[in-house]
Amino acid sequence: MLIGSAHMARILSEVNNDPDLREENISGKIYEKLPVFHSEEWKKDNLNLDHEFTVGYCERTLLESASMGNFTNVMHYLIKAGASVDMKNANGNTVLHTVSTIGLEDGVRILINNNASIDAQDQNNHAPLHLAVANNHVRIVERLIEQGAKVNICNVEQQTPLHLAVNKEIENLLLKGGADPSLKDLSGHTPEYYSMPLSHFNNCS
Repeated sequence: MLIGSAHMARILSEVNNDPDLREENISGKIYEKLPVFHSEEWKKDNLNLDHEFTVGYCERTLLESASMGNFTNVMHYLIKAGASVDMKNANGNTVLHTVSTIGLEDGVRILINNNASIDAQDQNNHAPLHLAVANNHVRIVERLIEQGAKVNICNVEQQTPLHLAVNKEIENLLLKGGADPSLKDLSGHTPEYYSMPLSHFNNCS
């Protein structure tokens, strides 16, 4: 049985705003607000903080759901209580992939401060840096590079983050961080090919 995304968000929002929230009671605070079916299923798993709930039509841990709602207090105390920062979902995404895609700077900060794997790769070999670049999250790109993210890491298409950059500020951050503009992807293209204006390809002269 699934729990709706909005319902889970309401639960985590209430817990996030609880002034008495602590590492020692976060499991109980969430447990008492869950629908009976889900609380009983979680109880069978000994309130495992890495238990995957069916939220919407996806399997998500509490940490992933909290990150998607930017519920930073819940994130903080779940991690302190032992939730894994590097557990992957069905698509191979860690929570750092999730917050880098959405653009949640506080979530990125919390995860990095708790030693999340900065270069973890999903099923398409995308690292969080690929996703932050592709979604134009400048400050997250900057933070990941500052924390040592590999700027020449490749996805399954052999594309580095620079291949995905369409923002000049992001391009400059990557180049300053050591990105190699000469690297080619599986199609034989360097990053410059993807940054060319469309008019370049429509010019028959």
